[in-house]
Amino acid sequence: MGIFKYFQRNKEKSKLIRKVSLEEITYDIEKLFNELKDKTKIIKEEINKNLILMINDIRTQINVLKSITLEERREDERLKKIVLENLKFYIDHLEKFIGEFEKIENLEVKEYISEIQLILDNFYKRSFKSYEKATILIGEEIKQIKDIIKNFNKDFVKILQENEVVFIKMNSIKEFKELNNKIKDLGKIREEIDKQTNIFRESRIKLEKQKSFFEEDYHKFKQSEEFKEDLLQEQKFKEELSNLNNKIKEIKEKIDIKLLLKCYHNDNKYNELLKSYRENFMEALESDENLEIVKLVEKASYTNIKKEIFDLKEKIEKMKIRNNKPSQTKLKIFEDRIKNVDLDISGLKEKEMTEIKKSKRFNEMETSLVTEKANKAKDIFENIEIINPNETQGRKTNCC
Repeated sequence: MGIFKYFQRNKEKSKLIRKVSLEEITYDIEKLFNELKDKTKIIKEEINKNLILMINDIRTQINVLKSITLEERREDERLKKIVLENLKFYIDHLEKFIGEFEKIENLEVKEYISEIQLILDNFYKRSFKSYEKATILIGEEIKQIKDIIKNFNKDFVKILQENEVVFIKMNSIKEFKELNNKIKDLGKIREEIDKQTNIFRESRIKLEKQKSFFEEDYHKFKQSEEFKEDLLQEQKFKEELSNLNNKIKEIKEKIDIKLLLKCYHNDNKYNELLKSYRENFMEALESDENLEIVKLVEKASYTNIKKEIFDLKEKIEKMKIRNNKPSQTKLKIFEDRIKNVDLDISGLKEKEMTEIKKSKRFNEMETSLVTEKANKAKDIFENIEIINPNETQGRKTNCC
């Protein structure tokens, strides 16, 4: 039974819709592919048989053409010369023509058929002029070759037309297979993305647990007696610092830095020193190891502030020592740990979300291809309905 009649019979046999999964129809398509593949081998054998007959007939006829001399013809010698020259050209074209077929015998059916069509077309184009000129005086012998090729071409076209459905189905199956391979490739990529997402997620969860331990230690420390005592001391320190700032303000008023700057505006060294006192009195006093400010004040205004400045400097140094509390350093360590782990968690969350978005994009692409694959299956088998293609699509399907 011809393959076309097979499909026609099955089409007429049942108009009932067959409900199948995409996985089931994939196996059916693979089975059909193997059947059609065997059919195409038979088609090729049939074409090849006709091709061999044509080549043998042409070779026989070439020997006939080579024996033509036109010596007995009474036409003009120049005309006979032109005809014989073009006959030789035509024979060359014929020999190249049949030689081309030897190069294609191992090709797959589709390429084999395409090459035959191309060889025939090229022969007609290349031999046309020499054929026309040779047939001026040589008719029947060349016509026989023309008929040989024409008959082959007629049978060739007939075979293709009779088996057109085979090639249509084979082409559809090829597209179906390509879609299936694309789906598999996308599935592999998505599996890698999901694997990477899980790595980021597990690392994030691990860090979140670590953060909870750090926060627990942090809160425990803040409830400790050591920290509570430090808070009381800090309050006292703030009060003393406020008193210290008031004292600095009082001394600054006594010194009158603005007046001193006028007095020492020509002395770069003292001018810079006074500017530093004006900008930040406490820092300038800490840096002024020899208490140069005392000398400048006493020299300019005869005001004795040496004791006040010395006491102030001493208080600043004591307060500086008191401000460096071990508990504050420890608290800062806890806070830095939590802050750093938070940054790491945020980084992993961002990476995780990037991978999730990528996975979603690939999933959408895969879904689209599965739908396209289901529609292609309907082109191959009529009267079928694919049940939930995106749910039943087997990600590990090995066929096709």
